Amino acid sequence: MYGYYLSQAYDKYWSRFSKRIAPVIYTFYKNEPVSKRNKNLLDLCCGTGQLACYFSKRRFNVFCLDRSMHMLNCTQKNLKKIINRGSVNFINADMVSLATSSCFGLVVCTCDSINYIANKKSLHHCFQRVYSSLISGGVFIFDMQTPYGINKKAKEIEIIDNDEMYIVNKQEFNGDNVGRIIITGFVRDANGLLHRFDEKFINKAFELKSVFSCLQNVGFQKVLITDESLQNQSVNLETLEWAYIVAKKI
Repeated sequence: MYGYYLSQAYDKYWSRFSKRIAPVIYTFYKNEPVSKRNKNLLDLCCGTGQLACYFSKRRFNVFCLDRSMHMLNCTQKNLKKIINRGSVNFINADMVSLATSSCFGLVVCTCDSINYIANKKSLHHCFQRVYSSLISGGVFIFDMQTPYGINKKAKEIEIIDNDEMYIVNKQEFNGDNVGRIIITGFVRDANGLLHRFDEKFINKAFELKSVFSCLQNVGFQKVLITDESLQNQSVNLETLEWAYIVAKKI
């Protein structure tokens, strides 16, 4: 998952989301009482570290977790470009098997990475581990494609074509709220040679009511399903294409 060439493409073309959502999450968290006593952030499926860079600049101690070592290498490279004010740690692991102590005030999982979890059992286990990693008053913020959104994007195709790369990013809907992402690309190296890569991913869209129940079952007492503003409870969950969930540990 996310080999060398795809990680390079991701860093260049698909890291915009993290750059956009990072200040929104930061603003939300700094208004939480827990932020005054805890600046430890766990970034699940950290990608190439754009969100980590934003928080590191603001004196957070950032823990970057990703199952792809190639993505973590990009994260390390990007963090070297900034002046770190907080500490940075790297964890090569799957978020479902997360093993940390209760030391985080904030845990995030962005860019619909939750949709990579295969089933409800694994989702429940992941939420349990996140809950255990948070201190009292801690916050878990993540986003996800909904069943409505993943079905609406069936057969969506994105093409990137320039001198550096040629990439076809195709999403197919297989039914049962499951989508398949197929990415084929050619990346040119420093010597002008093209390298082909092929990667496939399964996207599982969980019903929002099921996600809500799962979070409450593991102990989260306050759960907000909202939009990118992270402000108000969304009313029409059936027509929400992309959901943002804020869960608090009391």
